[in-house]
Amino acid sequence: MKFDSLIVGGGLAGLVCGIRCAQAGLKTGLVSRGESGLAFASGTIDVLGFDQDGSVLQNPFAGIEPLVTQNPDHPYSKVGLGCVVDAVNWFQQLSVEMEMSYQPLADGANHQRFTALGAFRPTYLSPSSMSRLPVIQTADPIKRLAVVNIEGFRDFQSELAASNLQKQPEFAGVDIISKTIRLPASIMGHRDPNTMRSVELSRQLDNEPAMSVLAHTLKAAIGEVELVLIPSVLSMDHGIERTRQLSELSGYPICELATLPPSLPGIRLSNRLQRRFNRLGGLMIAGDHVQSGVIADGRIQSFSTHNNSQMPLTADHVVLATGSFMSSGLVADRNKIREAIFDLDVNTQLSRTEWANEKFLNGKAHAFAGFGVVTDEQLRPRKAGETIGNLYCIGSLLGHAQPVEESSAGGIAIATGWSVAENIIQLSQIKKRQLKKSQAKSGAYDYVC
Repeated sequence: MKFDSLIVGGGLAGLVCGIRCAQAGLKTGLVSRGESGLAFASGTIDVLGFDQDGSVLQNPFAGIEPLVTQNPDHPYSKVGLGCVVDAVNWFQQLSVEMEMSYQPLADGANHQRFTALGAFRPTYLSPSSMSRLPVIQTADPIKRLAVVNIEGFRDFQSELAASNLQKQPEFAGVDIISKTIRLPASIMGHRDPNTMRSVELSRQLDNEPAMSVLAHTLKAAIGEVELVLIPSVLSMDHGIERTRQLSELSGYPICELATLPPSLPGIRLSNRLQRRFNRLGGLMIAGDHVQSGVIADGRIQSFSTHNNSQMPLTADHVVLATGSFMSSGLVADRNKIREAIFDLDVNTQLSRTEWANEKFLNGKAHAFAGFGVVTDEQLRPRKAGETIGNLYCIGSLLGHAQPVEESSAGGIAIATGWSVAENIIQLSQIKKRQLKKSQAKSGAYDYVC
């Protein structure tokens, strides 16, 4: 099976790259092992949340230049600030087309999002189902707030979230209450809510009667408040619409919170991206993974997947978006960290004892979080020091970044995925023009003869 471009990995970076290639009319395939890291994600897009001293950034784009000056191998350095801006703008337009609009608080401005633990994280783009609070003077408009859970749902603790919010300096003086509400057995499908995760619970609540009962129960339980925080359990695919509906029925501004995995906002984003890729003509090879590949003359010639070992795949351009350790794009043994498919060069010069801090949660980034594949400026990787000409690496597979500490994971995924796609598109257009010239010359020669 032959492709113009083939992406290995179905997370945010891989889907962005695949969608952009498909938009340009390239024959594009995407091999996806299964649920991606988006099932563990908040569903928001962080571009750059913290500067080098750990302070919250108001403008993420203004923070990129000093970041890359200090870290010239950072993925943002490879693609450039202009590409980051263009890629994020493209993603915003794509989100509108997917009817799942992602917008910033203001152009070039980060905002604070609530976490399920009652903390704040700076981010740039959020869906409308999540409150966007300014980085400065966060709590001014809010005087009374309610954190609400549904009885039996164990993946969210309203008391813990409320207690932690009360400790936030931005919420000093805000009246924060926590409530756990009970819904009728008929609404819950006569099932024990203790046995349901967010996905199962959303199936019981994603209907008109449930929204009406939930709104009535909320009003009876919490009285007058200016904002209600609830776990993201209203709907798998239509959480934004259900959150808006619940707000209209109850009269409260409603903010959904991404909970412990599975995270519905992250899954929702993944589903919309996959549908867009398919509608553009992309071929999704789901439930499969690449096992090996043939590299010759500095290029990927072909590779085989687990489910199609007898039918090698070939492509003019191959993109690895297989993620870091959590997604098994990188694997580690006692003495070595390696890229899982092609054994590409990885930036692990540190000794084994320096890979992680002595204490896992000590407020400092671990060295292993910055490990990843070594690439050139076009994000082409190396194997034994030799660049592979038609292979690219994107997203969290790349090294020299600290996505959690920087709050930059989404921005890196979108910027690198989009940048590689643009490069592939340009090279494909050049190839087509050269082919047309060659055919024209051949035709003219035949005519003369």
